[in-house]
Amino acid sequence: MPYKDKEKRKEYRKKYYQANKEKFKGSWRKYYQANKEKEKERKEKWYQVNKEKIREQHKKYRQANKEKSREYYQANKEKSREYYQANKEKIKEYGKKHYQANPEKAKKYTRKWRLENPEKVRRYTRKWYQENLEKARESNQKWKRENPEKVRGYYKKYYQTKRRKYEQRKRLRF
Repeated sequence: MPYKDKEKRKEYRKKYYQANKEKFKGSWRKYYQANKEKEKERKEKWYQVNKEKIREQHKKYRQANKEKSREYYQANKEKSREYYQANKEKIKEYGKKHYQANPEKAKKYTRKWRLENPEKVRRYTRKWYQENLEKARESNQKWKRENPEKVRGYYKKYYQTKRRKYEQRKRLRF
């Protein structure tokens, strides 16, 4: 580069690019087609190294375009519902595959979300039980049949605490 000054260098690059535009136009595409795997690895490596930078850029964009994204969501809400209904099985399969790839990570994420959103968890659980009452009863009975020791332990613990509370109340009365 003949220039040390950034602005002059930038100007030089622009002129050079404009002069050789046709030459550059197909060269990148040809190189990419010839070295797809190499470029894919390079991109993955860059994403791994620059995760924080990418998150920050996404965060800035979302904050700057909240209204735009809200409008887009409202405009496409019905389309997304239709898409989900049409591709429900495919989406579920993808979720299962993703979960099986790294179950510890998925469990950790789910646990974190449950701890941060206890009201939503209660609401979703209640809704599920109301919609699937028979299924819930069957699963509870099945678990009790498979784990009789635990069930006895729970009942024993429950009655012991009840007895203690009763005795404490009895002592307080007299």
